[in-house]
Amino acid sequence: MLLGVAVAAAFISWNRRSRLPAPAPAVAAAEYRAGPGVIGATLRLTGVTSARNYVALRAPEWSGGGGTGEAEAGRGIPGRIVLRSVVAPGADVREGQVVAEFDGPPAESSLDAARLRVSEQEAVLKTERADLDSARRAREEQLDSAQAALEKARADMRKVPVLSAVDAEETRLAFDEAQARYEQLMRERPLLKASQAAQMRHGELDLAVAKLDLKRAEESSSAAVVRSPIRGVAVVGQTWKDGQAGQIRAGDSVQQGEVFLRIIDPSSIVVAAAVNQVDAPRLKAGAAARIRFDAYPDLTLAATVEVVGAIAEPVSTAGVGPVRQVPVVLRLNGGDSRLIPDLSVSADVELEAAARCDTVVPIGALQRDADGHSFVYVDSEGKWVRRNVKIGRKNYLQAEVSGGLRAGEMVALELPGQEAP
Repeated sequence: MLLGVAVAAAFISWNRRSRLPAPAPAVAAAEYRAGPGVIGATLRLTGVTSARNYVALRAPEWSGGGGTGEAEAGRGIPGRIVLRSVVAPGADVREGQVVAEFDGPPAESSLDAARLRVSEQEAVLKTERADLDSARRAREEQLDSAQAALEKARADMRKVPVLSAVDAEETRLAFDEAQARYEQLMRERPLLKASQAAQMRHGELDLAVAKLDLKRAEESSSAAVVRSPIRGVAVVGQTWKDGQAGQIRAGDSVQQGEVFLRIIDPSSIVVAAAVNQVDAPRLKAGAAARIRFDAYPDLTLAATVEVVGAIAEPVSTAGVGPVRQVPVVLRLNGGDSRLIPDLSVSADVELEAAARCDTVVPIGALQRDADGHSFVYVDSEGKWVRRNVKIGRKNYLQAEVSGGLRAGEMVALELPGQEAP
């Protein structure tokens, strides 16, 4: 009885399996035939453009803190003024050229404030000059006193042979003290002079700035005129309008004192990038590079590694944790009218000159195990077989296989039997 039940169960199970669909065949892996090629060892960095030489122009600041113009958000917004006109973004600007005009309060109020600042700064400079002169005279008197004390101590030293041991020792100590005091004051003399000169220069510069502000206020009437102090390219700032960021243009209101325009020297634009501290020793100053711009796919410029930082800084990376990176600066060897700061770029830095290799495979064909060994999957009589390989020079696209693989052999570009990611 039990034997019959077991036989029947086995027959039913076999019958069900025979009617199931056959297993799906393994997904064929994308293939590549290894062969000779030319590889230049490069390292890819990402960064942004930055201008070394530029000026940031700010909206005027009126005494009283209120604008008088009308903007989209309302009339007479405290602390904001309306931009009457502004130079076009990317325009070439001459030194002294008018680049913007603002609606402003009556010129007289700004003139009064500018004149008051000049008067105050002149008074401050006069007081500071008197204080420094007084301090200088007091120090000279100290020096004269210290010199007199040293001469007296030197005269007392002549009496040492006839003095008692205690008096002789006290006389020597007094001489050493007087000599040290005099030498200290003499050493401090040029430092004090330099310090006072720096303080005076600081006050003179403050006065010069106040006079320059007064001159600008005198040149302005009902509108505040802003001129470019250097020659360069105009980079107009951004503002928020209707909940969205947009480029500042005529008719917009901006905060008083806000940077609304930058004039940059295009020849001073560099690329500020970073490299993982593991790869930093491979980079050398003077190495050639090619710069590609995300905003302009058709633009590629030659560059040179100018500076490789010495100190690695931690950078947070989502899901990975802090990574230590070394700052790198690349100097552009050419220019373009579209170059402005804050453009995202990629830089391929040449680590080794390009050379011909006997066996080359794409980077995607390389795998790495837990022990750090590199391997590839090789087509062997219709089957994918794992094979350890030795890697020579490589870049971000290709790698030289210097051992473990022959030219003409077929390798998989993804794990065999798996869909490509």
